Amino acid sequence: MSATETKLSQALLKKRAENNSLEKPLTLEKILLKFDKLRGVVGHVKTIFEQVSVNGKLNNAGLEAVMKRLNVKMSMEDILDLFDFVNIQEHDDITMKEFLVALTIGMVLEVIPAFNDIHNTPVQQTKQAGQPPAPVKRSFSVLLGHNHEIKEMLNLIVSAYLIFDVEARGYISRDVIENMMEEGGHKQGRNPILSAQRWAEMDWDGNGTIDFAEFLYSFASWVDIDDDDEEEDGDH
Repeated sequence: MSATETKLSQALLKKRAENNSLEKPLTLEKILLKFDKLRGVVGHVKTIFEQVSVNGKLNNAGLEAVMKRLNVKMSMEDILDLFDFVNIQEHDDITMKEFLVALTIGMVLEVIPAFNDIHNTPVQQTKQAGQPPAPVKRSFSVLLGHNHEIKEMLNLIVSAYLIFDVEARGYISRDVIENMMEEGGHKQGRNPILSAQRWAEMDWDGNGTIDFAEFLYSFASWVDIDDDDEEEDGDH
């Protein structure tokens, strides 16, 4: 288990506890009804990605630069580990959907200040002797002012994941999903997102389980992201 997976499993336990304390827990059906809103917010993420990527791709140095602009509390080693974890297609660069996964993990791990303290103004940099006051550094400028909407959307996606990973282990077994679908009366064809084929496609590395990154990546596809890697996805 990588360092990212270890930290993620601990953070998911905290998130599960928060969700369990809600008076009206979210169901997958309720989340599906929010897809139109999700598409709108994902559009903001796509705009952000287009500004920080090169030709629709982001290498590990690029991800490190974005995280630095976001003032994330992660070491270079941790960022590289995150890059490997979200690199579903195992290429030299990550796509927009994989970048969305990285943002989600950063939000869950609470390492992105822009998501942790949305309403507070960033602290002014320390004034050096004999120097004029330093300008206020807005750590979330890369999010184009949509940090609240983006965080809300990412939380919704995490809640969708935790519906199936009830123990917050960081991965889901295919048989668990199939059993939950049968118990819930979901018939294949009732909704294409709930089809057995859809769930089978989520296991990108073919190891019989669906980890957090694989789920988020597939969920982004369900929301119908117009991404440059759609042609590559078709080869999966």
